Amino acid sequence: MFRLSRLLISALLLIACSCSVEEKKADKDLFLGSGDSGGTVTLPFMSVTPLKGGNVEYELFEHFFNIGLSNDIKSQGCTIDASPINSESKTPITSESKTCLVEINELDSHLQGLKLEINVPPQMCKYVALDNYWYYNYEVGKGPESVAITQTITEAGTTYRCVEGCGKEASLDTAAGVLSCAYDYTNSQGPNCCLGSYSLTITVIESGKKPQRTAQAGQEWGGDLSACISGPATTNSWPQKEKDGHTTPARVFHSVESGGLKTQITILPPVDQKSRGNVFAANFYTGALNSSTPTEKTKTHPHFRSRSIRINGKLTTPSSNSKLPRAIDPIADNSGDPLPIGNDAYRVLCLDEAYEVLQQINVYVREWNTRDKYTEYVTDVTNISPEPDVEGREGSDTADCGRFSSNNPCNDFSDWDDSVDEDLIRHKLVKDFPGL
Repeated sequence: MFRLSRLLISALLLIACSCSVEEKKADKDLFLGSGDSGGTVTLPFMSVTPLKGGNVEYELFEHFFNIGLSNDIKSQGCTIDASPINSESKTPITSESKTCLVEINELDSHLQGLKLEINVPPQMCKYVALDNYWYYNYEVGKGPESVAITQTITEAGTTYRCVEGCGKEASLDTAAGVLSCAYDYTNSQGPNCCLGSYSLTITVIESGKKPQRTAQAGQEWGGDLSACISGPATTNSWPQKEKDGHTTPARVFHSVESGGLKTQITILPPVDQKSRGNVFAANFYTGALNSSTPTEKTKTHPHFRSRSIRINGKLTTPSSNSKLPRAIDPIADNSGDPLPIGNDAYRVLCLDEAYEVLQQINVYVREWNTRDKYTEYVTDVTNISPEPDVEGREGSDTADCGRFSSNNPCNDFSDWDDSVDEDLIRHKLVKDFPGL
């Protein structure tokens, strides 16, 4: 059920709450200049290395998947060797794209956090672009563009009726005259995620008097998209950009041709972000390692759905499909406002001067529900069968989870694959995981 905010309308006066959004300074995609930004470049290849966070020692294991291969190729390290340069085109003779996994037990992931150290040697490419991981933790939507209300005054009292604009996105309390947007969660200690502007018309009807009509255009629903997203890219250390009136995390560029790059992406512990699950740090979802375009929901694409959107109130013919969790790729809200797609990976792009991708590394953090399955997986490089998302109750022989009988689940912290019902996931993020 949506949580609603209020726009009060008095008996004689229109009290239009144009909850103004605080002006924010937001950069476009940020260019940080040349040279490294965190240390000396010492490695002769492009790499992403996970570094332990927190104050205690804990295990993590890193390996890579080559995109397009179904077999798991486990190896310590996530690297791409610098390719010889074509003397005429001045570009690498071979290009490579790798998807790398960082494996971590779920409580370590929840309490400790992580850092990803990025190294790109000089002359491997001209520029490097960095994308950080983010998603929607509240459903964002656009309020109706026009609302009309009648206010009827009789000896028995005053009642209100919405004659235009109310429905899925907005509603009116007929007794109190309270206009509510479905995407405004401020009454439940959440953010206002209701975007857009609207015109509001009130017609006052009183016995023995001529109806009085008042109209006011340019009202704002007052939502702030940046308050409704989460993930490491939304923290203070990562720059933001503004596009089409939306403030979202920026892509960060470095010039690396002469000096290379050595920098870090910090992934804060989910416990410190009021996250009830691990999705703040653990961005892995089933389907992330399969680069093929999905045509239906399968085991390898459990988040599949067609990418129809509403334009001028009409649903378009599906033009493509999505395998991303809906909270990363909302496609469009119910009112038809196309929303920016979140970023599912910690991503490093090696670029030439024409913005062509020469080399690419995508990093996913995957949390494991049980230590037994984690150990089974990382100690035998030929074993690809252990299941990260073991279900059941601790102490159960079949669940391979825990040593003592209890009512606790094997899955103590949620990840993306714990919410695969795509018709409900955005509502569940609001309802069940308000601080996701």
